[in-house]
Amino acid sequence: MAKKTITEQEAKAAAEKLTNAVGSLRQLEAEMNEKMNDIRISYEQLTSKLKEDVQTQGKIVSKYAGNNPDIFGTKKTVDWGSVVITKRITPPKVDIPRTMDWEEALEKLKENGYTRYIRQIEEVDKDGIIRDVSSMDVDKSTSLRGKLAQLGITVTQTEKINVEVKQEGLVTLK
Repeated sequence: MAKKTITEQEAKAAAEKLTNAVGSLRQLEAEMNEKMNDIRISYEQLTSKLKEDVQTQGKIVSKYAGNNPDIFGTKKTVDWGSVVITKRITPPKVDIPRTMDWEEALEKLKENGYTRYIRQIEEVDKDGIIRDVSSMDVDKSTSLRGKLAQLGITVTQTEKINVEVKQEGLVTLK
């Protein structure tokens, strides 16, 4: 089955329709966003007090549960009918003071003999492979590509076509 060849005239006609469609879409989306924003503003006035209450009451219940861990017994969840209280213990994490950065922490570990807590990272130098393949003459590049391909490593490059509608070409709805 042969692919249909698209003429320049057909492509330009499609570009014109694309421009019109994008212009109409942007105009409708702008109107929709404006209406949604108006609705959001009117409801924010109604919901702001409720949001404060949710925060305050949630903190009270949370504080009570934190101060009375026996309410959980051996479970991680307590059901109070309209409210379920859960407790979770986060996994341990290593942290440093805000006044220190990770480079400084690394240096302190080295200085104090804690090198077992320092990782040595090995990773493929992808940039080096691309650099070498790109800088070699065709024969050497083909040879290197072949040797790497035997290892399952290939260097690929794709071309992507992007169609963008220019702002000044947009047609608005009447």
